[in-house]
Amino acid sequence: MSIDTEPTLSAAIEAVLLVVDEPVAEVTLAQVLERPRDKVAATLRELAEDYRAAGRGFELRDIA
Repeated sequence: MSIDTEPTLSAAIEAVLLVVDEPVAEVTLAQVLERPRDKVAATLRELAEDYRAAGRGFELRDIA
């Protein structure tokens, strides 16, 4: 039995966003995480909606 220790894309994106001190471009996230840009973009939209729906104290915004 194999245990998947690879973080989900959303967890990996959250980890990066929580440690950076300036905005990170979608393309940069895709390169750093070695994932397709369209998947990163879709995951960012899902995270933004999840945060909004949960009434979190922060929001994820596209600034560029």
